[in-house]
Amino acid sequence: MGEEKKEAPSRRDYLKAVGAGVVGLAVGAAIGYGAAPKAAPGAVTTITETKTETVTAPGAPAKGRKVSAYSYGEEYELEGYVPLMVDMTGLDLSIWSESTGTVMARLITEKDNPQADVVWELGGWALETLKKEGVIRKPDYPLVNADKIDPKLTDPDGVWVGYGRHNIVAGTVNTPRLKAKGLTMPKSYWDLTDPKWKGEITMPNPKTSGTGTLVLCGAILLFGEKRGWEFLEALVANCAQITSSGSAPGKLAAAGECALGITFDYNCVKQKDAGYPVEFWFPEEGGGYMTPGGAIVNGAKNPENAHIILQASISKPMMEAYCIYGAWNAISRTDVAYPEEAFVKNPSLKYAVENVKIIEGWSEKWVAENREKLLDEWTKRFG
Repeated sequence: MGEEKKEAPSRRDYLKAVGAGVVGLAVGAAIGYGAAPKAAPGAVTTITETKTETVTAPGAPAKGRKVSAYSYGEEYELEGYVPLMVDMTGLDLSIWSESTGTVMARLITEKDNPQADVVWELGGWALETLKKEGVIRKPDYPLVNADKIDPKLTDPDGVWVGYGRHNIVAGTVNTPRLKAKGLTMPKSYWDLTDPKWKGEITMPNPKTSGTGTLVLCGAILLFGEKRGWEFLEALVANCAQITSSGSAPGKLAAAGECALGITFDYNCVKQKDAGYPVEFWFPEEGGGYMTPGGAIVNGAKNPENAHIILQASISKPMMEAYCIYGAWNAISRTDVAYPEEAFVKNPSLKYAVENVKIIEGWSEKWVAENREKLLDEWTKRFG
């Protein structure tokens, strides 16, 4: 296995603080957005807010406007989502974003003294794990329009609420490098185990990356234990890098540092629409995916504000924003149409939505139940 190298810059490398017209940059901190002024820099202007959907909690009035959220949202997503959330709720929102495994681990570590009030956008298998650990809890009050959420894309127990489907395993292929190395576009996962691909693949580490977890669990679900590990052994042998985040392989492929980066569907869309010489790879067997969702943190210091964020997170404007800024594959509310504006903003998205394949019978509950066992085996084999 190739040694991990410095990755392309990601959301983890910046701080964006919006207050009285001041925008600052720093490293290794959360993003903080204040509710005043009304329209923060970069605020959403393309979505018509529907005032028919309440974003207030029906219980006692919240004390103060502060609320802290943890997320795995990418920088380009949060730059669209967060100003809209602030505008809708009037709250002072502080949001910390990292890869799935890192967010989940931090929430578990902080269980006895939680620093977050609400989880806003985290994969379903991670939310299932947090539910089992008692880190998140059911809302005190029913969420308006929760009855319109597709039951296949949310928690049947109501501890967390699902937003849609995204983060489908896919590949970003650098076509000039592919041609230069004498390679052809792969079809199956097994095509990547051919020795001719050695040194031309990057993939995310399942110990730190949610996308990496999807690759690992998908291999076992598709091929069974024996064949699944045989596939992973051959794949890792061909990898030049194993990265800590799921977006990094796509960025490395786009930059021409490898021929193919195993990543997720909307990362491929973003790279292609940014003008990089890349094409999509959607494995014919299908890819695992995440059902992103949100939940109130057990013991939250600002539970009423957490409820307001959770309510707003399933509103019609926010559902549309997930598609427009996050290029999601699907949204969970059955009464909200997929916005055409998402295809205008992301020209490659329509192709991705229509052509990406998912693993039949995929279960994030299965992922949550088997992840630790599979990670132990991964560590024994690959370190």
